[in-house]
Amino acid sequence: PEDTGAIQHQRVPCSLGYHFLQREGKVDIAYFIRSCDIVRHFADDVYMTARLLQWVCERLDSTPGLLVMHISSLHMFEGDVPIIEMKHKNMDIQADISAAASVDLLNKMGF
Repeated sequence: PEDTGAIQHQRVPCSLGYHFLQREGKVDIAYFIRSCDIVRHFADDVYMTARLLQWVCERLDSTPGLLVMHISSLHMFEGDVPIIEMKHKNMDIQADISAAASVDLLNKMGF
């Protein structure tokens, strides 16, 4: 990865570890991560951690609880700004559509 400072092309893992807690029939997971590129890796890290939690819960016959991530360096690179801006713009459009649909549904229900 670009952010590791690795000089001889060695792999420096970003994931530090997982901590599982089982309480009241639910299993929580805390994921400790050194560094995460929000454009390239964040969505995959969240998805894979959620799937790991599901896998553990299946084996424990339990229910998934909270997923908490502690990221020491959540970052993006300057060249990725247009990507983030486009995603943000698309989120605004989707939020507007969702808000309009919600208001329409509430009106139909008589609220």
